[in-house]
Amino acid sequence: MSLGSYAGEVYRIAEELLDDIPHDDIEIIHRELKGLGINGWCDWKANNLAVVCRYVESTPSQRAKLKLFQPLQPLLALAAFQECLAGYNLLLTIESHNLFPGGSYRIMARRTAEAFRDVYTLAVDEYWPWPWLESPFFDDRTIRGASQ
Repeated sequence: MSLGSYAGEVYRIAEELLDDIPHDDIEIIHRELKGLGINGWCDWKANNLAVVCRYVESTPSQRAKLKLFQPLQPLLALAAFQECLAGYNLLLTIESHNLFPGGSYRIMARRTAEAFRDVYTLAVDEYWPWPWLESPFFDDRTIRGASQ
C-alpha cells in the first residue's frame, strides 16, 4: 500500500472520529475548552496521549465498549480527531517532500528540514471543526509558549 493510500485511510478514520461525536457533546466540549484555554488543552492531550492514541486505533464498537475511554469523554473524541488529523498531515508531508530512501544525504537533509517546517506550522491543537459555533480558542490570548 502506498503512503498516499495510508493517508487517505487515516483521513477517513479522522472523519469517522468526528462523525461519532454526538451533537449534544459539542457544546460540552466547547465549554470545557473555553475553561482550559489552548495551553490547558495541549497539556490535557499530552497527559492523555496514550489513551488518545488507543482511541484512534480502536474500531467504533471498541470505542463504545471500552470503559477506559468513558471518563475522558467527550474531550477524548476531539483529541483523537485532532491527533488523527495530525497524522494525516504528517503522511502527506512525508510524501510531498519525497522522504524516501535514495539520493544523497545532503538532499535528504534539506528535504527533512523543509518537511519539519511544514509539519511544525500545521498546528491542529487549535483546529475547531464546527463552524457554526465559534472556536473556544478565539479569544485565548495565551498561545503556547507566548505570554500576554
